[in-house]
Amino acid sequence: MKQSDVKGGGVSARIVNAGGDPYVPSYDPSSPDADAEGMVATPNVDMTSELVNVMTARMSYEASAKTMKVANDMMKTTLDAFS
Repeated sequence: MKQSDVKGGGVSARIVNAGGDPYVPSYDPSSPDADAEGMVATPNVDMTSELVNVMTARMSYEASAKTMKVANDMMKTTLDAFS
């Protein structure tokens, strides 16, 4: 997923093809899915970078939610001052 800033505020997200093979061969002759040579197709996923992406998305969401709450509180304070 590719995230980018939007002019005027906000974030745009789009899915991009990571490229490469979705599976990589690994040697595991004890697996029931192994072929005659003992090779198994394992997902081509870097768990470290995926975890970092999830944590970044979570923190971005929390920051956005706090920003919206502060904006809401400021609007309420302004309206209360004029009423």
